[in-house]
Amino acid sequence: MATGKEVHHSYCPETGKPSTQMDCSVVPCSTIWITTDWTRCSASCGEGLQRRAVSCRAMAREGWLLPAHVDLQSCNQTERPISEQICSYGDCASLYHWETTSWSQCSETCGFGRAYRDAYCFDSNGTKHQEENCDASLQPPLSRPCYMGPCYSSSCSEVKQRTALVADGEFNLLLNGKLTQIYCGDMARSYPKEYITLLADENENYSEIFNKRLTKPNKCPSNITDMEKCSKCYRSNFHSAGHTKFSKVRLNVTSLLVIGNDFTFSSSQGKRKIPFATGGDCYSRTGNCPQGKFQVDLTGTRFRVASDVEWQSIGSKTVSQIHISTDRQIVRGRCGGHCGRCSPRNGLKLELIP
Repeated sequence: MATGKEVHHSYCPETGKPSTQMDCSVVPCSTIWITTDWTRCSASCGEGLQRRAVSCRAMAREGWLLPAHVDLQSCNQTERPISEQICSYGDCASLYHWETTSWSQCSETCGFGRAYRDAYCFDSNGTKHQEENCDASLQPPLSRPCYMGPCYSSSCSEVKQRTALVADGEFNLLLNGKLTQIYCGDMARSYPKEYITLLADENENYSEIFNKRLTKPNKCPSNITDMEKCSKCYRSNFHSAGHTKFSKVRLNVTSLLVIGNDFTFSSSQGKRKIPFATGGDCYSRTGNCPQGKFQVDLTGTRFRVASDVEWQSIGSKTVSQIHISTDRQIVRGRCGGHCGRCSPRNGLKLELIP
């Protein structure tokens, strides 16, 4: 019977699950004036008019131009470029005039750069002459700014190099061809680190080496409901026990392997810090009584566990029970032995959700 009480999301079917993400507005770090190229001069000789479009664009903190235009008042009005100018290639009665080559390619393959061209002096018959014969004040500009689209970074070190930012925070990195939100830590240091912010509750991402040990490990008591008052356990806790919760996990952005023993964004209870996606105990040697639990919950991120990831057990009389959700964003495990633990074989490799 439905009671309306909240239960763990594992009880609900994956199909029909509401989306945990939605589009939202981006608050840019700054704005910048952007102009189109000048039109050709309206007169081949004498005074004419050139026009260009001027727009105000927002820039993401990574230094990209965001696609949408913003209100013109958002940009610094004292720096607003002109949209019209008088142009002249020389007096119509003059013997000499300027002609230009085509613009070169942009000096940069992405981001902002400059394009260049040459200007030559010709007479009215089309014969080339020394530049001194033409009016230097009428020489067309020989360079102009150009923008070749965003310079996407694939690591936090690249973000720091391109933007000179030193504040930690969330950035969009290009991983395996997909823009992915990554937290950049240690940006003020020489080698920043990449982390995945785990959007599920901190209690949903944890690792545990169970702290109790049975005095008679050849059994598996089934009637113990309060482990803190386990009368069949030793009084002292297991020396390798611990319970660690994670709010972010470090990621190798090249291999997409989780660096599970980075505890920068974690909190622990017990004697040891337990690596991410690891569980174990030294509770029972029956082979069917694991007590050490772990959970990986990538819900709300762009990541899931790679299909070839397996958990391996290490130790004596080991046993593991691993359950992976159909979308491979949630993994729950219960592992143990006497003593035993489980962790991902060859590391916890992730992949991006298409």
